[in-house]
Amino acid sequence: MIAKPTASDFKPLVTLIERGIEEAFTSIRALYPNDHFYAVVLSTYGDRSSVSLHANSYENLELVYAASDIETDPAKIEARYAELKGIFGSGARKVAKMKRAKAEELAYYKWGWMEWMDYEFIGEQPILEETWTWLDECRKRFSLDGESFSERYFEAAWKYVPEAMITAMENCDKKGVFGTGEARDSLLLYTGEYDGGDEQDMLDVVKRLNPPHIVDRFENDMREFLGLQK
Repeated sequence: MIAKPTASDFKPLVTLIERGIEEAFTSIRALYPNDHFYAVVLSTYGDRSSVSLHANSYENLELVYAASDIETDPAKIEARYAELKGIFGSGARKVAKMKRAKAEELAYYKWGWMEWMDYEFIGEQPILEETWTWLDECRKRFSLDGESFSERYFEAAWKYVPEAMITAMENCDKKGVFGTGEARDSLLLYTGEYDGGDEQDMLDVVKRLNPPHIVDRFENDMREFLGLQK
């Protein structure tokens, strides 16, 4: 009889991710010394098969918007709304709907790490790449011979891999990996999944990983990204 994994079985993963974050973020600062970073994300997949780090800067965000042909100039955006109002006359509801869609579009590219082009996988991440092997070995340890899907393992991994990611980010933050003072205040830390995840859970992680004053500055933006009411 194979036992079900417990939280203690995933403790080595915390250490591995923590080392990987330190290596990756240190290399990011060295490779892009003139960039002003605003977001650092750890991601996994729904099957909890790996952990990766992503970071974006305002400089790269402008390139992302430009590559997707997204208008960001407030004056031009307002001029477009005025033009539409003239077309639709009293259709204020339609214009308001378009404004909301625009806010969601801007937030999606700002916080959606999967759209960050070269910064989606940024910095040196050989240690984080080891999470693929570690998680696969862990899965095999709690699976029967020849078993391709182990429910006992997956139920545990579903819970404990995200918790390991959050704990590793907390530990790195306490050690000053993400900077201190103004440098840290400029960053929002969060975790996410490529192929799913609960939006409210993600916002709760934002609040757990960041001081209140940072959350206050970015929360409305994140709510737009996650499709949550303000």
